[in-house]
Amino acid sequence: MNLTGWLALAFFLVGVVGQYYFRLGRHVEGKRRYFLPWLIVTGAIFMLLPATDLPWWAMLLWGPLVGWITWSWYRYTKFCSACGAMCNTYDSIVCPRCGMSIINGNA
Repeated sequence: MNLTGWLALAFFLVGVVGQYYFRLGRHVEGKRRYFLPWLIVTGAIFMLLPATDLPWWAMLLWGPLVGWITWSWYRYTKFCSACGAMCNTYDSIVCPRCGMSIINGNA
């Protein structure tokens, strides 16, 4: 297996495990603690994935794009203190699972 294959496998495994933990887990403090490191690792793998096939000048566009997507996902993701749900604050300010406010220090 070449480098691209290993990076694709790593991206898939890190993504599946992370999504399982952050979407279905109930431990809010652990989610808040590990979300940013997980997001950085996932973004780094995603940024390196096409680096094996793209020319260097294309990476000048790809790097900032992945950085912006990663920052946006971090910026608009909160975890509900009541039920532990992963919430997107871009769409709503209440938890879709339990209805608790996730803004003003409650997230």
